Amino acid sequence: MSDYASALEKVFHEILSKYAMMFGEPAGEADFVYKPENVYVRSDVGFKGQYSGTMSVASTKGFCFVLAANVLGTEPEQECAKTGSGCDAMKEFINLTCGHFVTEAFGKQATADLTPPDAFIIGSNEWEEAVKSADVKFMVEGMPVAVSVNVEGTGRAK
Repeated sequence: MSDYASALEKVFHEILSKYAMMFGEPAGEADFVYKPENVYVRSDVGFKGQYSGTMSVASTKGFCFVLAANVLGTEPEQECAKTGSGCDAMKEFINLTCGHFVTEAFGKQATADLTPPDAFIIGSNEWEEAVKSADVKFMVEGMPVAVSVNVEGTGRAK
């Protein structure tokens, strides 16, 4: 767990509740065991400035669909929630989360340029690595979500 876990946890909950009207709950290790019946997705975004680094969010494809549906005000099984495999909503979610993380962790004066976020399907090894390296882990709507941030820079979290 990084020095930035508390800032990351605060921002994750804030953005999740405001952006998608969803809420994260504490999770146990058993919640993050790879299940072959699930399709897993990871989204990454980079940031550059006084502090630089990357942020990753890993979860199931089902999380992407529910996230998209909540943002769009539809049901997860409706076609519009599945556009782009739901990954567009996850990319926007990580983009918002990363931008807010920078100011939460480094102060309101901190700025960073964000790279375009990416989202892609991952296999069992990538899922296990995402879980192992996660700074914070939650259950959201019954689905596991693992979030990590790697920071390079000259200062420390506020």
